[in-house]
Amino acid sequence: MNFDPEEGAEFHRLVPLATLFPLTVEGGLPAGAWGALEAGECIRADDPRQGYGIATGERSGGLVVIDVDQKNGKDGAASLAKLPPLPPTLTVTSPSGGLHLYFEHPGRFQSNAGKLGPGLDIRAEGGYVRIPGSPHPRHPGRFKIARILPPALLPPAWADMLPRQGEQTAHVPAPAGLDVEPDELRARLVRLSKGRHGPIWESWRKVARGERFVRVAPNAPEGGVDTHLQAMFAALAREWPDVSEGSFSTLLGPSFGHLRCDDLAAGNPVYSLADMEKKWTRARSYATGLNAKAKTAEDFARGLVESTQGALPMIVAHTGHYYVRPPEPGAEYVGPKVRTDLWLTCRDVWGDAGPDVYRTTAKGAVVRMSPDDLVETHGRSVDAVVHDTSAPEPAIDGRSLVLPAAAVVLAPAYSAPVERWLRACDPSGSLEDWLAIVTDLKYAAPALWLTGSGGVGKSLLAAGLAKIWGGIPTPMAKAFGTFNDALLRCPLVEAAEEIPKNYRGYQDTEKLKEIITETERKVNEKHKPIRDVLGAMRVILSSNNTNLIRNSGDLTADDAAALADRFVHIRIPSSARDTLPPARTIQDTWIDGGAIAKHALWLAETRKVPFGPRLRMAPHASYLRRLFVVQPGAGAAVAQAVYTWIVQTAASAKGPEMPWSISGDIVCTSAEAVLRKIADDRNKPSPRAVGQALQRFAPNGRELDGRWPVHVDLVRTWAASEAFGNPRTLEQALERLNA
Repeated sequence: MNFDPEEGAEFHRLVPLATLFPLTVEGGLPAGAWGALEAGECIRADDPRQGYGIATGERSGGLVVIDVDQKNGKDGAASLAKLPPLPPTLTVTSPSGGLHLYFEHPGRFQSNAGKLGPGLDIRAEGGYVRIPGSPHPRHPGRFKIARILPPALLPPAWADMLPRQGEQTAHVPAPAGLDVEPDELRARLVRLSKGRHGPIWESWRKVARGERFVRVAPNAPEGGVDTHLQAMFAALAREWPDVSEGSFSTLLGPSFGHLRCDDLAAGNPVYSLADMEKKWTRARSYATGLNAKAKTAEDFARGLVESTQGALPMIVAHTGHYYVRPPEPGAEYVGPKVRTDLWLTCRDVWGDAGPDVYRTTAKGAVVRMSPDDLVETHGRSVDAVVHDTSAPEPAIDGRSLVLPAAAVVLAPAYSAPVERWLRACDPSGSLEDWLAIVTDLKYAAPALWLTGSGGVGKSLLAAGLAKIWGGIPTPMAKAFGTFNDALLRCPLVEAAEEIPKNYRGYQDTEKLKEIITETERKVNEKHKPIRDVLGAMRVILSSNNTNLIRNSGDLTADDAAALADRFVHIRIPSSARDTLPPARTIQDTWIDGGAIAKHALWLAETRKVPFGPRLRMAPHASYLRRLFVVQPGAGAAVAQAVYTWIVQTAASAKGPEMPWSISGDIVCTSAEAVLRKIADDRNKPSPRAVGQALQRFAPNGRELDGRWPVHVDLVRTWAASEAFGNPRTLEQALERLNA
């Protein structure tokens, strides 16, 4: 798995003072001597499979990372819950299930493991962590940003708990270098070169012992040892840039004498000590000036992306299928094509401007290239072909061909009429937040559920947004079906007034939950190979009321909350109808003309939407949490029984009778008492179903003194969803009972 440069670039924009260095492919350990890097220095990896580490502490702007582990029997989240609260901050998820919480603080803290609790590690001075986009060495997947925020300031309560290394001191190499005693220099050089292999560090170990460190060949060209010397100086200056030229010359003394003797014996020009000092000065200047060489966050981020872009072959072969790239820049691959169609496809796609599709035999005859010849001459084979909804253009990622799916075809543009309608639909701004992340398909997001009367534009929104990708919304029935290739053309899935049913004839809410949260799926198209697609979908539900989703009767309160948290629910007022233009303008300008789609893209550029706890934005579904509790199974019957009891008891002179009672907004009762309030007909629920519903209604799912507590908010929610009774009658009854 390769490093994700887009994720790394986003991280570096949030932490611009980062000191970054590559990690090894095997094991994920630092690939070099990262401990001597200067503040803000960034070393680029040579292999796209390498991840990156960030040095924590003073060298990255006072960075403190709280590593919350969830493995090996350690529950870091539980340990974290026992400590003082932390403010929202940059948060990164680990493929192993852990979290990295990034903070800043001017103090210098010691790195430690487990001192604040099991599963809690502190990465500060002398530590490092893997940055987002890096693959995990032992778990499948990459580190990902879960909350896009700059690192917050570490709270004082936490700063007081962490052991300090002393007061902060900025390390700035002295321009003239430091004068160091020869014995100390040699000792430092021995320590520095310990454990390092290769001819460069072997030469430095010889220098520390005063031995001959390089041999000069007779009749070597002028400067014959330049390459080796420059490599030696560059390696040492990167690790040790604060030594003066005079101290360096003293260090070289005995070994330099051997070098001059070798030069004389070989009849070559002799290096002077001044020559050596000049080389060291240039190497040291380069090492200390790295930070000034355009190492800005944007430059480095751009470099990360460019460094992973392999040259795109004209043909890509994968398991008997072929993809052909047109010669025009930025063109998408044509395919998959079978072997027998490859030559004709290449000829038609390339035309006269592309590579040659003929070859000349040994006898001079001109013949068609075979499929194998075409691939060998103009292409390559890969192990996988992946479609990615967040990929802007085709790319080679290691041994995979990454193809963009559902490419954006419009440019952003602000629309005042569309904005006026959106704000009439939802003054809170949650609808505009959702539109701002509709194209951020790297991350799963809550589904948008629009309810309201007819004519307010519920289906209009999906039709307009689909033009972002140049098509129409993918019906949910097709997204759930066997042949779901429509998702490659439009990742916006729509369901109007009906959720597809499963094989048992019930609403397929499990499939709905999957398509909302998954970021990988298989796409099946007739007569084509099954393809892997990366990236999330966006789901829009529209209905006149909230009866669109019906859950099973054994749904628990936790299940109901988990389902509700997958939605941004907007109840559109009827007044939004007044902000819509004539039907012809809606079709010609808002939908076909792309006004809605372009405005959504403009929101994506101008509106910053924070991450939610699990998805790309926080849910907006407090009403749904209550609705999903009262809606399934016997919930409606129980809510109606409690409603009836409240109204009847308030009108009676007797007052509440056991087991019924009321205190504020809490009604306590029993399953038997509720059953007596439900009419005896064929739809009457069983005692078991009533008990399940009351357990779902009760806070924490527990009885209170042998009776079930029911919050009146649930009754209000049910009555509003079913348009049952008069809300004012219920409120007046509650006032009388609580008087």
